[in-house]
Amino acid sequence: ILLFPNWVLDTKAKYIWACFGVIGMGVLLEVIIALRRFLRTQQQKKVSAARIIDEKRGAGEEDHEGGKCFDGMLKGVGGIIEAITYAIQTCLGYLLMLVAMTFSSPLFASVV
Repeated sequence: ILLFPNWVLDTKAKYIWACFGVIGMGVLLEVIIALRRFLRTQQQKKVSAARIIDEKRGAGEEDHEGGKCFDGMLKGVGGIIEAITYAIQTCLGYLLMLVAMTFSSPLFASVV
């Protein structure tokens, strides 16, 4: 059984496909981690650019065209995207942990 009761690995072909599927899940997890890092650096660059514009313009907190309000908006949108990608990352990590806990050597090696 792999993750769900209906996923019974009763043939050699199913077992091999399960190993490839687990490897794919691991690759997808690493892609999501890289995406989160990329999005975080892009968000930090935008926030830094907004602060530089604020300093040049001398904008205060009541300025709604740029600056502090723009900075807060970036954090809000970026925060939602980061939360969604983090949830996906956590779920995939949990599923891979469950695969490793099946105590099947080939599946465990696929996770690693």
